[in-house]
Amino acid sequence: MSLNRWIPPLNWKQWLALAIINMILSAITTLFVVQALTAAPKSPAGTTALPNASPAAATRPISNAAPVPTSPPAATKPAAATVPATATPAPAATTGDARIKISLSSLGQLQLERIVISNEGDNVDLKDWKISTPRGVNYKFKNVVVFKDSFVNLNSTAGADSSTDLYMGRTDAAWKSGDIITLEANDGRKIAIFEVK
Repeated sequence: MSLNRWIPPLNWKQWLALAIINMILSAITTLFVVQALTAAPKSPAGTTALPNASPAAATRPISNAAPVPTSPPAATKPAAATVPATATPAPAATTGDARIKISLSSLGQLQLERIVISNEGDNVDLKDWKISTPRGVNYKFKNVVVFKDSFVNLNSTAGADSSTDLYMGRTDAAWKSGDIITLEANDGRKIAIFEVK
């Protein structure tokens, strides 16, 4: 059996009309599907729910371009602040919960001698803090932050400062047995004391 028995042969005008009708029906169906997928959800009262406007959106100039359908943002906690992914600020340097410890490594060996300043509390800005002993060994910190659960080494020898290693620039070992090393904040508070044995 052949299909020609049920479908009569069509001439080119009939094929063209059939193709145009098919395109129109496909376009209408596509529009309905797109509209159904992008339509804003209705509120319980039957009115269209509008997405929350941000201050930045309120000050944007209005363009003549056709509006782009959007979905409302997902519900968030009211107190949560959003931070753009491209702007990651450095952690703030505070002295709120400073839990600083100091220790000494390689006493008397200039190239290896260093004080290790470790921080188990909040981030700490050491700018203008100082380390000193009663016999006159002093070091004043410049711009350096010790982050939470981190450390910085204060080396007795000379070298180029980095985020983890600072250098006193001495030509002899800085610390001696019996020294009381004091770490003092820029406001005069004694933060940590270490006795060299």
